[in-house]
Formats: sequence, C-alpha cells, structure tokens
Amino acid sequence: MDWAAAKAAGVTHAYIKVSEGLFVDPRFRENWAGAKAVGIKIGGYHYYRNHLRPEGQIALFVRLMGQDIGDRPPALDIEDVDAHPVEDEIEEALLLVEEGTKVQPVIYTGDWYWDSRFGHLAWASSYKLWIASYRDTEPTLPADWSEYWLWQFGWGRGLDYGATSTWIDLNEPLS
Repeated sequence: MDWAAAKAAGVTHAYIKVSEGLFVDPRFRENWAGAKAVGIKIGGYHYYRNHLRPEGQIALFVRLMGQDIGDRPPALDIEDVDAHPVEDEIEEALLLVEEGTKVQPVIYTGDWYWDSRFGHLAWASSYKLWIASYRDTEPTLPADWSEYWLWQFGWGRGLDYGATSTWIDLNEPLS
C-alpha cells in the first residue's frame, strides 16, 4: 500500500485491519505506520470469528492496538458467515473492546447479515453503526438502528488509491 498515493487521491481516513479471529494481519503495523506518517486519520478493526470465544480474539486485538488506538474508535467487523453468531458473545466482545481500549467500539455490519441472524437486540443501538450497504442512494440499515455513523458504499480500483489489490472498500468521508 502506497499511503502517500492514497493521500494524494483524497483519502482522509482509513480503517486498518488489525486481526481476524486469533490471527494478526501481517501488514497491520506497516499499514498503521504508513497511513499515520502521511496524516491519514486511522482506526483499527477486528474481524470477529463466530466459532471462537470472544475472550481470546479481543485480548489479541486490544493487545495489538496498545495505547495507540488511532483517531477513530476501534471497530468490530461482524459479518462472519461460516458460523452462526451467539448474541451474548457478540455483546461480550464489544464490552471487552471497550474495557480494553477505554473507547466504545463501532459495529461494522450490513443489514443483510444483522437482520438475518439476530432478532431485536436491545443493546445494539447504543453502538455507532458503520454500515456496509452498496446502494446508489441512502443505505439500508439493520432493524436495530435508525442512523449510521459511517457508510461503506462500494469499491474503488485499488491502483487509483495506491493499493496493489484490485479493489478497495470506499466509505463516505468523515470530518
């Protein structure tokens, strides 16, 4: 990832993958330092794996984040289709992230995922929503939220943003 090229392309913020399940993203530190060095506001996210207990996953994520959680709240990516989520464990994971980072995390998900796996969760709307909704107009929100904090609306060509990957996720800009 060429973070200077990303900045030149208009990137103002980036959520950087820190971990997934019990594994560290091998480019986490490199991407974190690179984005930070060019003045891109950053936050870290953990891809939550439903088949694993939350304690180990979140302990890894929190340890890797350390004292530098970046400029954006930590995010928990909840969209694992390989195993059914356990509601109490998702809530526990969110509470563990907040306990470990001292910042309330953001939930990243899509209505297609959240609504098909959960009934109404009384606690869900107390978390900011980073919605994955690939529509041309306003996103479709999961039933537990009436507003979103950040909207991932689609993809862009990786080369246009300094990435070697074919496609990168695009979000509406944050101030």
